[in-house]
Amino acid sequence: MLEKNDQRLRQRELLLRVSRAITAQLDLTSVLDLVIDVAVDLLAGTAGLIALPDETGALQVHSAQGLPRESWPAFRGLLGTSLDDRRGMGLRLQEVAGNTRLPLRQVIALPLTFRQTRVGVLYVFRAALNVAFTTEEQELLKAFADQAAIAVSNARLYQSVLHDKQQLDALIEQSADGVMILDARWRITTFNRAMENLTGWPRDEALGRPCAEVVGITSPDGT
Repeated sequence: MLEKNDQRLRQRELLLRVSRAITAQLDLTSVLDLVIDVAVDLLAGTAGLIALPDETGALQVHSAQGLPRESWPAFRGLLGTSLDDRRGMGLRLQEVAGNTRLPLRQVIALPLTFRQTRVGVLYVFRAALNVAFTTEEQELLKAFADQAAIAVSNARLYQSVLHDKQQLDALIEQSADGVMILDARWRITTFNRAMENLTGWPRDEALGRPCAEVVGITSPDGT
């Protein structure tokens, strides 16, 4: 009994420590890899995967542990099965195991839900036929999945913002008009190619300087 309690305590400590780590990550790939590694470790699983919805809403594998990338397409049927259909998931898992020769006999799957929106699904597999996932393990995984959903949502939001910024930077750079962006202290943070041509200032030298110095703005008295 004491050993079981110690194991639970270690699991909870790991859960807390890793939850803090993943919510601090902003790179989506790193977040997904960390989440699935920890989920499999928490449940003493054989393998696992994280699936995220594509533009059509269909789930696609984005990260996995213990599953060769070439085997990912074989999970399409399993990913398309409702999480409430336990029998259907069992049959699909048998198909996957038969087609890939992977030792997968037990599966537990939980949605990654953030603000009532499903952002993905987490699957953990076991090779042992007679070692089913317990209710306690499901609760442990759910606690972890709740934190993982926040991390995945944050990473995807950051990725979207970064993509938008890259697009904006490209538009500014390609503009025929001179464009510069200033910070709160009126110092230059963005300086495009057209602005280089207009002012004669190389970008590397203009960045970080006061805009008045670069564009030659003076006061009425000439200072």
